[in-house]
Amino acid sequence: NSWRMSHNPPVPSLLHILDLVGVVVWDENRNLGNETEYIIAQRDMVRRDRNHPSVMCWSFCNEGGCDKGSGTGAIFKRVTYEQDPMRPVTANTQRYGPGDLSDVLDVQ
Repeated sequence: NSWRMSHNPPVPSLLHILDLVGVVVWDENRNLGNETEYIIAQRDMVRRDRNHPSVMCWSFCNEGGCDKGSGTGAIFKRVTYEQDPMRPVTANTQRYGPGDLSDVLDVQ
């Protein structure tokens, strides 16, 4: 069983329940971008949720919000790995090609 937290990170109480019942979580941020607020949101999500065993990966964005290139993705990957270097990173993107976000994702 799994649950993709599409579009926004879940509330901590939900993650606690999912930890207890053994549901695997794809923890997802809403926005990908070079703006400081988006980078801080990614960092804070990982920092807040990293001690939940149900979280299996960190997702940078959802579909339309994933239109940035690999440079922005590399920033998000670095910020994510500074908080949790053990879990893979991914995104719900439909763009795959040289220079796209997919270049830096661990899970495609």
